[in-house]
Amino acid sequence: MSSVKFLVSLSIAVLAVACAPRETHLTSTATFRVQPSTSTAAATIAPIQTRSPYTDWHTACVDIGGVSLPNLSGSGLIVVNHRTPSGVSSASVLGLDTGLQTPLAEGEEYIAAIGVSPDRQWVVYGLEPMHWQRLPDMIYLQNRIGVASADGSSRLEMELPPDTFRVSHWLDNERLFMSRGGGKTTPFTAILLNPFTGEEQELPPDFPDVYGPPWDGPAPSWENGIGDITYDRSLARAVYARFDYEESRNGYVLWDMEQKRALAFLRSPYLFQTPKWSPDGSRFILVTYGTSRAVQPLRPAFFAVSRDGISNQLTRWDPDHQGLNITNYSWSPDGSKVAFWYSRFDPFDERLAILDVETGAVSDTCIQGDFGGLGTQTEEFSGISQTPIWSPDGRLILVENRYAEHKSQLILVDPLRGVSAKIGEDMMPIGWLTDP
Repeated sequence: MSSVKFLVSLSIAVLAVACAPRETHLTSTATFRVQPSTSTAAATIAPIQTRSPYTDWHTACVDIGGVSLPNLSGSGLIVVNHRTPSGVSSASVLGLDTGLQTPLAEGEEYIAAIGVSPDRQWVVYGLEPMHWQRLPDMIYLQNRIGVASADGSSRLEMELPPDTFRVSHWLDNERLFMSRGGGKTTPFTAILLNPFTGEEQELPPDFPDVYGPPWDGPAPSWENGIGDITYDRSLARAVYARFDYEESRNGYVLWDMEQKRALAFLRSPYLFQTPKWSPDGSRFILVTYGTSRAVQPLRPAFFAVSRDGISNQLTRWDPDHQGLNITNYSWSPDGSKVAFWYSRFDPFDERLAILDVETGAVSDTCIQGDFGGLGTQTEEFSGISQTPIWSPDGRLILVENRYAEHKSQLILVDPLRGVSAKIGEDMMPIGWLTDP
């Protein structure tokens, strides 16, 4: 079996040293209802009510460095991949109360952490570098993975079938998502794998007008690692990217897996943002980019969409904030907030902000994600910062500060107190485990 290396998203971060307060505005929310339909083309959104005109944007710069965060005892364990000039080759678990690092696996030449389960009790990791193989109809990766419990007392390793592209994330506390097949003429097929039993479940991409080969070229690579489809934990709902050569028909479709019908359709000329289901599974959040690429500047907006297809537009930017670029984002554990990276004029100058999902207000922390001083995309600096990671209690946010090539700081941010602290160097944050 050929060896494999995992694709790990490189992120960049730099700390902002000066922030100027901006004019704030009233909160903007717009509520929509969607008429259920068996055709995605007929799934339309009609506005019901629109409140105040603009999002309340508040600048609350977080103090950087020289601060000890209190009450870290019992806060859990951080899973990190270590950065080296040659790439990622090892992973550790970092104790927040002790500062001690424990290797994720002993005696391995290569290890890369992939993700933490929703209950924060398990971590999955790769044990071999990726190995590309070309066939007439596909490019795929072979893999060997491991799974370990938070206390390290339980551990297993397994080889994956040779046509596995990669393992990407946990669906729930027992099953992992991986993708199989895919290439120039066929879309990826999602596979659910229970590593504890070896059981697999195939989820074919059988959706109307789903974006992808053979008609559209390669599908968007969403953060979930299985192309352009994401599922809720019950597998009763899916969200997928719909593509049509008529741009006005492009967008995101909420699909009822049991009734085989569309519940919502959100237009967007760009389809690279990953829909994120809330912790309780009641809704997902998504960033859309207006209705046409011809409309400049771009007008990205956060939407929250319920399982039944009721959509709330959470943000509406004032003229000073139009043209924002929004990248990776994540829900707080209680589902009340979303941490996200945004940039304005320089796409390689990202900053961390927090959206209040209920009010639509945004708080800008002034902490940069990407290395803005580089000014261009390279292999080292991808222009997309690693997804913010929330602590189990939702009090802290973990980010990586990439301040120079091959140099980074691991930063814990306390938005409520307005402080942050450095807890490590040259580490990529992957997940947050609870204390054993």
